[in-house]
Amino acid sequence: MSVYIETYYESLNKWGEELCGDTAEVVRTQDFVVATLADGLGSGVKANILSTLTSKIIVSMLAGGATIEEALETIVNTLPVCAQRGIAYCTFTMLQMFPDGSTYIAEFDNPELVILRQGKLLELPAQKRPMSGKMIYERRFTALPEDTFVVFSDGVIHAGVGTKALPLGWKRRNAAAFLEEKFRPCVSAATLTKLLLSACSGLYEGRPGDDTTVLTVRIRQPRPLNLMVGPPADPEKDVDYVRKFVALPGLHAICGGSTSQMASRILGRTMSVNLDYDDPNVPPTAAMEGMELVAEGVLTLTKTLQYLDEFCRQGGSAVIAGKNGAAQLARMLVEECTNLHMMLGTARNPAHQNPKLSLDYDVKMRVLKKIARHMEAMGKDVQIEYY
Repeated sequence: MSVYIETYYESLNKWGEELCGDTAEVVRTQDFVVATLADGLGSGVKANILSTLTSKIIVSMLAGGATIEEALETIVNTLPVCAQRGIAYCTFTMLQMFPDGSTYIAEFDNPELVILRQGKLLELPAQKRPMSGKMIYERRFTALPEDTFVVFSDGVIHAGVGTKALPLGWKRRNAAAFLEEKFRPCVSAATLTKLLLSACSGLYEGRPGDDTTVLTVRIRQPRPLNLMVGPPADPEKDVDYVRKFVALPGLHAICGGSTSQMASRILGRTMSVNLDYDDPNVPPTAAMEGMELVAEGVLTLTKTLQYLDEFCRQGGSAVIAGKNGAAQLARMLVEECTNLHMMLGTARNPAHQNPKLSLDYDVKMRVLKKIARHMEAMGKDVQIEYY
C-alpha cells in the first residue's frame, strides 16, 4: 500500500498576543513524514520559544536519522518544569508515518488526539512509557487510506469555558463529535483544520482565551491533478505536449481557449460548451472526453486564485460554492487532489498583449505561481513543467 500523507496546521493566537505559544512542524523525508504540535506553558514569547524548540528538536532529530527513543529522551530531558505548578513548560504530540501506513504516535500532556476512520471516532488504546520521570503515551499501528488524525492544543478543549453553555469548556468528546459531523470522504486536511478553528473562534466569541492550534493529517490514496495551461512556445512540440498530458494518471484540467482547441484537434475529441454556470464574470466551461474540466484561461485562473485566497484567509466558513469553472477548479485543488502537476506552455497569446486588458502572459504566470504556493501551504506536492 502506497499512500499520500496530507498535512495542514493553523493557529489562533491568544487574544492580545502577537506570538502564538503553540508550534506545529511537518517534515517530509524520502522514507516518512513526521508532524509535531508543541504547546508552551502560558503564552507569548516564552511559550513560543519553548514550543518552537520542542518541535524543531523532534523533527530535526528524526529527519536526521535519530531513533524515536533518542528524540523523545532528548525532549523529555530538555524540558524544564514549572516550580510553582510542577508541570512541564512544554507539552507535545508527535506522529511519524510511512507510505505503507505504519504509524507511530507519542503524546506528552497534550489533549488526546482524535482519530477518524471512515468518518467515525476510532479509539486506540495507548501504551504508557515512563521516561525520565515523565509519562509518554504511545500508539503503534497501521493506518488505512482515508484515516484522519486531528491533533490540537488545549486551546480547543478550553474553548467556551465559563459560558453558560460550556462552563467547563468544549472537551475532547465535543471536538470529536464536531469532526465526525463535518467529515466527508473528500474533505481535505486544510478544510477540517479550518472548520475546527472556526468553531473554537466562535466559542471564544472572537477573543481566544488561549493559544489554539490544530494539526490535521490525512492518509489518502494518491490522486494527482494534472493542469495544462497554454500551448508550448514551439508549435512542433504541441503533439508530444498533449499526448504526455493525457497519459498522466489522475484528474485532468485544461485552462485556456487556445490550449483546449489544441487538445481537441490533436486528440480528435469534440468540445461542447456548458452554459449552466452562475457567474457572468467567469467564462463558461466546456466538456471534452477524458477531461474533468475544460475552462477559459486567465479570467478563470484569476477567479480560482480569489477562491483560494478567501479559503486560506477565512476559517471553515470559506465554502467554495458555485458552478462556474473557477469554483470547480478551486474545489478540485482543495478537496480532490493530493499533488498538483502543472504543464505550462510558454507561447504568448497575441490577444493578451493589449495593455488595456492587463491579461498578459506575465499576469497568468504570476497567478499560477500563487496558486502553487497555496497548494504547497496545504501540504500538497506541486510539480511545474514549462514548455
